[in-house]
Amino acid sequence: MNRFEVGLKEHNCSEGALIPTSITYIYDMGYNTYCSEGANMVFKKGNTPWNKNKKGKTLWAKKVCSQCKQEKNISEFYKKDKNHYRSKCKECYRAWVLCRYHVKYPYRKPKGPLTADQRIKKIAGIRIQRLNLKIEVLSYYSHGTAKCDCCGIEDIEFLTIDHINGGGNQHRKSLKLQPGFPFYRWLKTNNYPDGYRVLCYNCNTVLGFHGYCPHQKKLATEIK
Repeated sequence: MNRFEVGLKEHNCSEGALIPTSITYIYDMGYNTYCSEGANMVFKKGNTPWNKNKKGKTLWAKKVCSQCKQEKNISEFYKKDKNHYRSKCKECYRAWVLCRYHVKYPYRKPKGPLTADQRIKKIAGIRIQRLNLKIEVLSYYSHGTAKCDCCGIEDIEFLTIDHINGGGNQHRKSLKLQPGFPFYRWLKTNNYPDGYRVLCYNCNTVLGFHGYCPHQKKLATEIK
């Protein structure tokens, strides 16, 4: 039987298997002690020997990193597949991936944190981009200049998109979209589908609560 060191004492592997030089599994069953190969013989297929088992305690596994040559716990290595770990430890593997990424895409290398002026310009650019998209979408559904379909107000800050048949919240939730810019972008991407119109926030809110807009009620009274 092969012998290997567990703490300060030496034990025989209960299965007499060979002990790999790069990785050592230590499993204490209370009455039996297995090396890595011996544990693989005992455990059923699909059960990794370093998990907890009903009959024993916990298996501690260590592995030598092929990059830094240091022996580390198996938890310091990423899994390659169900039963195997990568040869590099997590720290070395992350550094290797990052280096390979920057060699392949040198133009994507981070340029450092933005200054205050750069952040202000970036935020201003995003706001202008979103405002232009809103104007484009609302102008399409207004068939010209963006304005409320009920009261006729033309201030772009007060205007929004309304679902003609209702159910706007449920529709956006089904699409996993927030109101505003994400929904405007979805409308443009889907070639402006039918069933929408432009309303101001006042008309849209009152219509949602009461089922009618005061402007429409007043207009109906005047017609009578």
